[in-house]
Amino acid sequence: MKLIRFTLIGMLIALAGCQTLDPNSPEALKRKEYDRLLLNTTMANCKLIVQLNQKRVSQNKEPTRDNNCARILKNHALGGVHPASFVPDIAVNGIPIPIGGLIKLAIVADRNQREKKAWEASLPAWVSSGGENSENVYRMLLAQGFKPEELEGLKGSAGFSDAVRAVGPFVQFSEANPDVVRRANAG
Repeated sequence: MKLIRFTLIGMLIALAGCQTLDPNSPEALKRKEYDRLLLNTTMANCKLIVQLNQKRVSQNKEPTRDNNCARILKNHALGGVHPASFVPDIAVNGIPIPIGGLIKLAIVADRNQREKKAWEASLPAWVSSGGENSENVYRMLLAQGFKPEELEGLKGSAGFSDAVRAVGPFVQFSEANPDVVRRANAG
């Protein structure tokens, strides 16, 4: 009886589709392409961020916060956990205090505020003339916390041009395959 039950459960699992995704399926290939383009774009942007942070440090200013660029450039990979994920929630006299959750919420609120300011910022002529990809890279740098005066030095630089070239294919792929982007962002 147990053998029959075990066999039936095994057959149900097989019929339910609990197989892994074929690595050569169109969905898997699109996801690989999305991951490759995202990594290329992120690495090009990170090279700019590292370059700008080096300028900041040489001027005795504090580098921008909340960026994992050194790790991304070193490992050639996007995966990683934000340090705020390691902050525990605590309890005082049996009353839970979500310190970790509050810190994560503050980080997200700060990032959202910087992104909103970057979106509302006026763009210099040299950025506007570069097209939508140029505007995306410039706004990303503003959202990272760089000031427009610091970004003036990027005018005509090879690093900025590389980042703009890397963003183009990623934006095109994302617009053509919104379902892949949605699934990738969902986890």
